Amino acid sequence: VERGGRRFVRIGETEAPVAHAANAALVPRVLFYDVPRHVAALEELLRDFALGEHLLLIGNQGVGKNKLVDRLMELLNREREYMQLHRDT
Repeated sequence: VERGGRRFVRIGETEAPVAHAANAALVPRVLFYDVPRHVAALEELLRDFALGEHLLLIGNQGVGKNKLVDRLMELLNREREYMQLHRDT
C-alpha cells in the first residue's frame, strides 16, 4: 500500500510503514506460503511491532518461529538480527 509517498505493509486490518534498510543484505528473503494461521500470526506480530513492542517468540524447535519473523522483516524491509538463547542463558 502506498500513501503520501510512503509505502506500508498491510496484513489483515493492521498496517505499518515499510523501512529503508541501511544494510539490504541483512533483510531476510524467504520462501513463505500464506497459510491462514501463519497470516493471522503475522498480523498479531505486526500489530505489536507497530505499537513499538519488542517481540519474543518462544516455542519448540522447528515450529516456524524464525520463518514468521523472517517473513515479517522481509515485508517491513528491516534488517534481522539473530540471537539464539538456550535454557542456560
